Amino acid sequence: MKATRLHLVCCLLLAAGVACTARADTPLDVRSTVRADAWLLPDRCFPGACLSVRDAVWTSLHGPPGIMIINGRQDPVEFVETEERIGSLAHDPQRGVVYAGTESARVLVFDDRTGERTGRIDLLSGPAILTVAGDRLIAVSDVKPEVEVVDLRTRRRTGTVALSRLGARAVDVRGTLYVATGPEPARGGDGWRYVPAAIDIIDLQTMELVKSVPVPGHSLRAISWDGDRYVYVATQSGGGLFRLDTVTDELDETFRVEIGGMNDLVIDPVRRIVVLSCKGVHETLAFVSIPKQREVARFHAGKGFMGVVRDDDGRIARIVVPSINASHLIDIRMDAIKLD
Repeated sequence: MKATRLHLVCCLLLAAGVACTARADTPLDVRSTVRADAWLLPDRCFPGACLSVRDAVWTSLHGPPGIMIINGRQDPVEFVETEERIGSLAHDPQRGVVYAGTESARVLVFDDRTGERTGRIDLLSGPAILTVAGDRLIAVSDVKPEVEVVDLRTRRRTGTVALSRLGARAVDVRGTLYVATGPEPARGGDGWRYVPAAIDIIDLQTMELVKSVPVPGHSLRAISWDGDRYVYVATQSGGGLFRLDTVTDELDETFRVEIGGMNDLVIDPVRRIVVLSCKGVHETLAFVSIPKQREVARFHAGKGFMGVVRDDDGRIARIVVPSINASHLIDIRMDAIKLD
């Protein structure tokens, strides 16, 4: 597919150097110490899914459908047109491709360096939220409580696993899939019914649901693995930030951070920080210290999904998140944020 280059204006939003102080138990407002650039979105476009691809960030656009690629270098923005709106993105560095889940039951395949479309995968149902797990593409249905599995060597479906309830995002931990379930309330005859949140655990070798771990609260959408022992999850309401021990498959009752309205989360294993994108009245990035088990800093930005670029050691270098009014993307440099 032809990629049209947009010449967008990069403007410095915030400059470093303004001192900021706060009580020890109050999150530090880091707006005055963060260097951030803004990438203007095309007219009538709104950001959707975000994805880290090498040193770039891809974000899907709603409005005229397409994908915006921010390379963070000179003349850094490209726009790839698509026929349908993209609801989910997943990167496969082993094969050098990006998978884009459409609102129908299709997955578009793009070269991760050129942005050229190279193929298509058909699913049984869509839209779906995508995750790459080794040689498998995991598609968590947005309309049915099930997961479809695709063999990426052949790009053919190999099976479906039923979930305990409607699923959202998923992470692969050494061949075991952890799925955030209960993402949205359901409308019934007596009004809205909130489904209790849970983490469904799937053995990808046997293709079986082996356990469902309840999580306090409801509307569970955000989930991330720290690369070691724990999977972190955050509910949008009625709960907070929790972690699951992947050795025991039990919720760690000693770890809980009361913070509301999470939409997405990522982990910096070096700084031992969880970064959360908060929705609703918060509309901030919240930085939670894992050792201190509390929010230590916040940055007023959008409530959408985050794209994260990491250094070689796993440390977060940049975070790209929609602005509050969704007219542009904010590209935040992490090196100036003091989180000690």
